[in-house]
Amino acid sequence: MLMLGIALEGGGARCAAQAGALAALADKHVAPDVIAGCGCGAWVAALYAMGARSEGLRSAVRDIKQAGDWMIRRRAAGWRMFVHGRADGQGILPMRRIEKALRWQTLDTKLADVGMPLAIPTWDVESGEEQMLSSRLPEKSSALAWNRQATLAQAVRAAISAPGFCEPAVWRGRTLTGGVSHWATLPDALRDLGADSILRIRVLTLKDACLDPLTMASCSRLPRGEDGDGLLNIRLPAGSKLLDCANVELYFDIGYKAALAARPIVAKPSVKAGGKILPFERSKQV
Repeated sequence: MLMLGIALEGGGARCAAQAGALAALADKHVAPDVIAGCGCGAWVAALYAMGARSEGLRSAVRDIKQAGDWMIRRRAAGWRMFVHGRADGQGILPMRRIEKALRWQTLDTKLADVGMPLAIPTWDVESGEEQMLSSRLPEKSSALAWNRQATLAQAVRAAISAPGFCEPAVWRGRTLTGGVSHWATLPDALRDLGADSILRIRVLTLKDACLDPLTMASCSRLPRGEDGDGLLNIRLPAGSKLLDCANVELYFDIGYKAALAARPIVAKPSVKAGGKILPFERSKQV
């Protein structure tokens, strides 16, 4: 049986739109066999792998809103983002409150105990190598470094630690960071875990959409088979920001509607084999 993989390409608070898209697909019985995410997309992917679907994903998005309110209060108290490589105010955002929330949301579950194949890319600061934290190890040889010895909370915590913005994560004596810059690795990770067809869910503002070709051109490492992957672009209002947590429920609804509008396409993915396009029979349109 052919396997469908879904890649969530991150985007801060805008990942709520990805949660909405997954909820819509689940409601229409389109479900991935393998899932991967970077940045805050890793948070959504982890909850989906834990079994969160329509209402569960919406409830989790409300948790993001509460965390966002806390970050806004921190900012008002003197915290400032990095500007041109210089930290103003208190500098990098501490992550202790977020770590606690992640442990509560994921029940401190170990990656090895997650039933669904899940991959979360991170960056090892000391070695300069990418570390793929996942619930499964690939059965075939892989160019990526894989490890199951982490909890879901640790993996997501590392994935959302954007360099220069949040405190890096410390795991088994190593310092890990993440961020949306790992999006190019997601298709490779999904294929290594057995996915035959891949749907990438990307959240963009109107401004981002204009810059997207430049993003592709400047990426130092493009995934294998990029042209053959399905792509669901979710457009948000131009003013949407990475930390715009106040509007996450709106983003969820936009993602939900975008997935429903694209359902005739994403409900029947295909896979290339021997130069031919084969119908993807795993997910049925309803």
